[in-house]
Amino acid sequence: MSLTQLTRRGFGALAVTTSLLAGSTRGRETSNEEAETDHESNVATSTIGRRRGPPGKSMGLYVGSDLTDDGSTLLAGFGHEPSSHWIEIVPRQQHPEGATTTVGVTENADIPGKLIEIPQAEETNKYISSMYSEFAGFPPPLTNGGLNEHGLAARDIWAPSREELVEMAEEAAPQEGPQYSDLAKAAMERASTAREAVEVVGGLMDEHGYSTYGGNSHLFADEDEGWVFINFVHPDGDLWAAERLGSDEVRVSYFGYILDFPVDHEDDPDFMASDELVSFAEEQGWWDGEGDTLNLLEVFGVGEFPAEEPVEDYFYPEFYQGARHPREREEELKRLVPVSLEDMLAMVRDPRWSTDFQGYGQVAHLRPDAREELQTLWTAVTTAVTTPSCRSRSPPRRCRRSSASIAT
Repeated sequence: MSLTQLTRRGFGALAVTTSLLAGSTRGRETSNEEAETDHESNVATSTIGRRRGPPGKSMGLYVGSDLTDDGSTLLAGFGHEPSSHWIEIVPRQQHPEGATTTVGVTENADIPGKLIEIPQAEETNKYISSMYSEFAGFPPPLTNGGLNEHGLAARDIWAPSREELVEMAEEAAPQEGPQYSDLAKAAMERASTAREAVEVVGGLMDEHGYSTYGGNSHLFADEDEGWVFINFVHPDGDLWAAERLGSDEVRVSYFGYILDFPVDHEDDPDFMASDELVSFAEEQGWWDGEGDTLNLLEVFGVGEFPAEEPVEDYFYPEFYQGARHPREREEELKRLVPVSLEDMLAMVRDPRWSTDFQGYGQVAHLRPDAREELQTLWTAVTTAVTTPSCRSRSPPRRCRRSSASIAT
């Protein structure tokens, strides 16, 4: 069945059926915790000696305003955490001079760390987010982003770093610095545009380091543009890169990635990175210094997408892994142009990646004709089968499930 068929007709029944299928293919009754343990044990190591990320995890989708049916920017995705979730509207806050906030991970994280205090902003933005309560060693409440009062939307998506980087961080443990939730929260609290979000998150990593479970990424978007930000594992926690996404582009982070990155990125307004990104790659012998660009997925990432090298004894039916090729998913999105809000809502629920482990789904609908504080986040906190959805495309088109503007 094509993506067009999935998004534009007959979707609900198929999603429900597939959700049930995901639970029935485990071969035995298991709790969610046991299933996740079995799932992780089936993750293989590739032939080039790099750690393969878990084939589950989160997803983010960006469609620029030139490619949508109403001129809006769309940012969608879901979280994939086995814990309780809730929607929270965090008010604008004032903090006294010298106030601090606690960031980092504990000794219980996969790569052990310790919590530290960093300066808090004197005034923070109001934002709405799906919060959740559990990830080993990461103090709750946790967030993957959301939508703030300035019309800035954020999604957090896994992006595994190469095995050698993980080993370096493990040897240098305990790690220090903000982790993915701390950075997503900081972007919501301190930035008003997607570019500012990159500057905030990159600046915090440069100054305070970075704590991680093995690599991560963010998608930021406002009504004009998007940015993909990759947090690589590094013993000093200051290795990152970011790429601008224009109004005529799409991006599927499944996992988050950046391919060709200019060596002279300081002179290119469409790219940003930490100071040592290029020099560190050359020092490690992962890049030969030839050419004007380096492929970041090959140099600092795991070198391939999950669909490119099948994992034996895959936890889900094979089609789940086969769908995990972000470039192919991007081509499918392009075939839907002009993309509607309804299409993006359905993408979150697509049975090729929607499973009973998802904790929430959301779509930020960033409209050019709306006041910043009235931009809309469609969201639901439970499995993807009940994430935001729309009824028939036949007029009048009416959306259902939960939606909220930041002015709520």
